[in-house]
Amino acid sequence: MGRPSKAERETVINFNEEDDFAYVFTYSARWQRILKDRCKGELIADNPYGGQEWKINKRFIRVPLPTRGSGQ
Repeated sequence: MGRPSKAERETVINFNEEDDFAYVFTYSARWQRILKDRCKGELIADNPYGGQEWKINKRFIRVPLPTRGSGQ
């Protein structure tokens, strides 16, 4: 198996209501830097294709709400 295609290089965020932390798996170098520097994440796993899994505090996860007039 070779390096994943761009379509296969995904970012996955996983958390539940019980824990105070979230797991983030990503191939994005930009997101990896953000998780390390801004979120002070803990690197859990690193694969040979560039993917990394991070454990971060769940307070860093924000879901944007639609704005008024957005048609949703």
